[in-house]
Amino acid sequence: MNKLCTACIVSIWLVIGFDSLGQAIDLSALKGGDTKVKVSGGLNSNVVYNASQATNIPPISLFLSGNLNVSYRNFNLPLSVNYSNRKFTYSQPFSFNFVTFRPSYKWISAEIGTCFMSFSPYSLSGHQFQGVGLTLTPNRWSVSAMYGRLFKATDGNPELQQLPTYRRMGMGVKTVYKSDHFTLGLSLFNAADKPNSLAHLSEPLRPQPKENMVVGLEFSTMLFRKLEVSAAYHSSSLNADTNQPDSNGIARQKSLSGWLLNKSSLGQSYNSYRIGMNYNLSKSNGIIGIEYQKVDPDYITLGGYYFVNDLENLTLKYSQSLWSGKVNLSGSLGLQQDDIARQKSSGQRRVVGMANLMFSPSQRLNAGLTFSNFTSYSFVRTAFDEIRKLNPFEQLDTLNYRQINQNISAFVNYTLSQTETRVQTINVNVSQMQSVAKQGDVVRVGQQSGFINSDITYNYQLPQKAQSIGVGVNTSFNTIGTQNSFSVGPLFHVQKGFLQSKLTTNTALSYIYSKDATLETSAGAFNLRESAQYNWDKKNSLSANLGFTQVSGSNLAGRTYVSATVGYINRF
Repeated sequence: MNKLCTACIVSIWLVIGFDSLGQAIDLSALKGGDTKVKVSGGLNSNVVYNASQATNIPPISLFLSGNLNVSYRNFNLPLSVNYSNRKFTYSQPFSFNFVTFRPSYKWISAEIGTCFMSFSPYSLSGHQFQGVGLTLTPNRWSVSAMYGRLFKATDGNPELQQLPTYRRMGMGVKTVYKSDHFTLGLSLFNAADKPNSLAHLSEPLRPQPKENMVVGLEFSTMLFRKLEVSAAYHSSSLNADTNQPDSNGIARQKSLSGWLLNKSSLGQSYNSYRIGMNYNLSKSNGIIGIEYQKVDPDYITLGGYYFVNDLENLTLKYSQSLWSGKVNLSGSLGLQQDDIARQKSSGQRRVVGMANLMFSPSQRLNAGLTFSNFTSYSFVRTAFDEIRKLNPFEQLDTLNYRQINQNISAFVNYTLSQTETRVQTINVNVSQMQSVAKQGDVVRVGQQSGFINSDITYNYQLPQKAQSIGVGVNTSFNTIGTQNSFSVGPLFHVQKGFLQSKLTTNTALSYIYSKDATLETSAGAFNLRESAQYNWDKKNSLSANLGFTQVSGSNLAGRTYVSATVGYINRF
């Protein structure tokens, strides 16, 4: 942690120092701007009523959110507040009710309170923290720094099988320099659990305290004014149990991040690489590119909630615009595989392809077509296979699986007529998804699924009367294994403005009838949605929403769900 503190201070000092050499700090800027203190913001309050819902949700809930901004000349101080009276039956280390300050002045901005920051997908990646975030953007530099609590200490809940969590603190800095010819970035992130935060628990109940160090490098440049080259490297060292010392410094010798990790800790190092090139086809108004990515197995950091690891990707990309932008084409084709260390009992190779076509020949017609193909190959290796194999070159085709997923969707939006008093449009959407699993070259019973969904909607608008009406039909056909079903139902919605458009009302009705041909069962669902909003002036408005759903069918007891919301919005 001390090494990271020193690195953070040096990085910020270098940015401010280099910027000061090129430009003196202009304190006279404080004299510019409006000399009056301005206060603006808003308050949004909602009361929600739910009936026939889960028992752990109260029937009446209160939600409050607000923002306040105080500005003086070139200085701004925003404040955000969120609150709810809902109580959760489980122990969790995050904060749902929070307050955030976001002061800013010229190229300096800060977050104080509940903050969210991202350095990269493989470093600090949108993790919530309670603390301080700082962003500096002088001239060609960009510096982001943070310090705060990532997790709060919780005792867990044995009845719900929830483990205790330590208080986890994190800090990091990211520095990016952009010149006319290249961009260079460096990021550092460190997070560590505090064992003394659960000192009141007995030793068997405490989890293993963790510590993590991440180093990231980014680079991009433009060659020959047409070829863009970019690369990124991240190194993450994780100590899954800081109670185990590393007297030989093994972790520090494995990677760049391991060198910055605590000298006495024993950890494992992981790496991620990405390199890409895009070439601008200026004469044909297109772009062609290639990208390679590799992420080590078990790659993880404590700066995010979810990471995709143990993969290797190679992707080709292409996009082009034709006929003055009336036709736009884009597509990609890639090869992806996991188990790159060949240590799992099974591995997969996937071929991923995507094509997209957008067609806008006139202002009245817009159409689009999208196709994607996802083919996955699985190679199963078990200990029994190794024992029974007669020779090292034996192929067991029966244990090789192939899964094919194809998606295709199309839409058409057409304006039938358009005048100052009347607008008529029709919208058509169709989509199909198909999944097939093969063992060898055989498709077994129940290994094929398909979904077809379509809807058509007609809309009639009277702009001068603030009124619109829409009707439509939705259908779907589903095949899941050996089970076949279909559903169909009408849709209707109407919107109307009253009192010189101060009062806006919306009504939506729908009914869906579903039938399972295999089980010979059927069900129907009726939905009603009502909403109204009244703006009595520019600063105050009231809103109300009502939802009603009724479900019934063969072998199904009738169920009714009701929800209502009343809200008030004030802007000042």
